[in-house]
Amino acid sequence: MIFIHFNCIPKWDSENNAEYGGAFITCWINVNDVFEAEQFARKYIDSIGWQIESIEEKYPINLSDYEDDHSNEGVNSYKSAVLNGSSFTIHTFPNEELSGGVA
Repeated sequence: MIFIHFNCIPKWDSENNAEYGGAFITCWINVNDVFEAEQFARKYIDSIGWQIESIEEKYPINLSDYEDDHSNEGVNSYKSAVLNGSSFTIHTFPNEELSGGVA
């Protein structure tokens, strides 16, 4: 299993662009090859309207890595990737212009 955490912005032509300023997209990809996992994640993220700005974390992970002080979200996402081949969690943050922040 490969864990990857991306920092993303909406693609300019995406419906996400009007509402969101960005997102952190966390991926669990059930393969052993880091390159293969990253390529799979990149294609999926692009297909749902996001542009990757950076990779924050990327490494192999095991279920035992969640034994100490991790949320159920990580465990559930890991188990989902075992069953389905992959799991993605998207944590969005608002568009600065909509939220009253400085653009």
